[in-house]
Formats: sequence, C-alpha cells, structure tokens
Amino acid sequence: MKPYATNIAQMNGATAARPQDSALTPYWAYAFMVACILIPVVSLGGAISGGIGAGGAATCRAIANNPAISKTSRIMLCLAATFLCWTLFLFVMFVIFRTWGG
Repeated sequence: MKPYATNIAQMNGATAARPQDSALTPYWAYAFMVACILIPVVSLGGAISGGIGAGGAATCRAIANNPAISKTSRIMLCLAATFLCWTLFLFVMFVIFRTWGG
C-alpha cells in the first residue's frame, strides 16, 4: 500500500523524481575532493584546516557539477581550487609557526 500523499500526487500526474545526469558528480572530481580533504588529515585535525579542506572539497564538487562549463575548464578550475586550498593551508601554517612556534 502506497502512502496517501503518493497516491494523490500520482493522480495529479506526478512521476517519480530521478536524478539528472548533471547532478551526478563526475568520477574525476573525487581526486580533487580527496586532495582537499587530505588537508585536515595531514595537519592532524583542527578547525582552520578542516574548514579549508571542507570548503575546497565543496568548491570542487560545485565546479564539477556545473554543466554550463566545459569539461576541460571544470578540471582546470578544480585544479586551481585545490592548489589555492593547499597554498592557503601552507600560508596559515607558516604564520602560526612563525608567530607561536619559536
């Protein structure tokens, strides 16, 4: 027995929602997302590195799922976003160690 709301929706012409092809993350994007997620792993955790890593992974996923941009451009933008995240992480670590590291 189907739920009542589903029956009403089907009587009104609704169909089951299917994910669009553009909603699926391309296989190559996972490499960039993992590279960003490795930032808090390398730094052994922390809010700053976790934010940089999670933000980078989310940015790469958003870029990779954008069908308005060509595949080559999306790959290059993901590469740039990953590079920017690692550069920001290294800069923050440099400043922290320079300030408090002695």
